[in-house]
Amino acid sequence: MSDQPVGTWTRGLSVPATQTLGDGTVIALDVGAAQTLGTLPLNVNLVLYRGDDFYLDVTVVDTNGGAVDLTGFTAQAELRPDTTAGTALASFTETISGNVIHLHLPASEALNLLPDTVWDVQLTDATGVVTTLAYGDATTTPDVTRP
Repeated sequence: MSDQPVGTWTRGLSVPATQTLGDGTVIALDVGAAQTLGTLPLNVNLVLYRGDDFYLDVTVVDTNGGAVDLTGFTAQAELRPDTTAGTALASFTETISGNVIHLHLPASEALNLLPDTVWDVQLTDATGVVTTLAYGDATTTPDVTRP
């Protein structure tokens, strides 16, 4: 990637809010809470429900808003009790299509969540260069019904 990627965040069917950065880049975010924008990684806080599937699409664009070709890239996203924890509580499954990283936290992984955790999503290019796209807190509401 010649330009540092930025993220367009969408969840569900709601319309994302937009923000224009100092260099003119327009960013859209929609994860159910107000976000502060800046350089990568973006701070994005998640609100989860224990035991439920959770989906988040991350669209990677360059500073001109053009799609970044993610051919040969891999993505990884995890939730941990804190940034120093050696073991992840839960891992997202990640698929990449074009310039979109599809993150899915399966219900079976969401059963392991604590009320307050941290998360991030990283992108690795074909040469091994790692870029953290987003990080933040994840707040999980305990579930009542169990299958």
